[in-house]
Amino acid sequence: MLIEDAVERAVAECIREGILEDFLRKNRAEAKRMSIYEYDQARHIRQEREEAWEDGKNEGRQENQRIVAINLAQMGMSIEKIAQAIEIDMSTVEQWLSDEQ
Repeated sequence: MLIEDAVERAVAECIREGILEDFLRKNRAEAKRMSIYEYDQARHIRQEREEAWEDGKNEGRQENQRIVAINLAQMGMSIEKIAQAIEIDMSTVEQWLSDEQ
């Protein structure tokens, strides 16, 4: 099946199923053109990787903050001071500490 036919069928099915129906009815030709001629798979994959990389960095940063919070609490530092030191809200610090017990 040609890509043009596949895109037309997908657009028609979306309209029939009520998925972006108003948008596709008004912008059918542009949506088809963008789908067929302007989609860049390599760019899409690169963007997905960048987002995953950022998500991983954020998860790692939060895990490091959790470990530091636990260590500071074991040294006797108050939850308020811990939250201030690692620049995170007190409720998160409280949750981490209660999860540890």
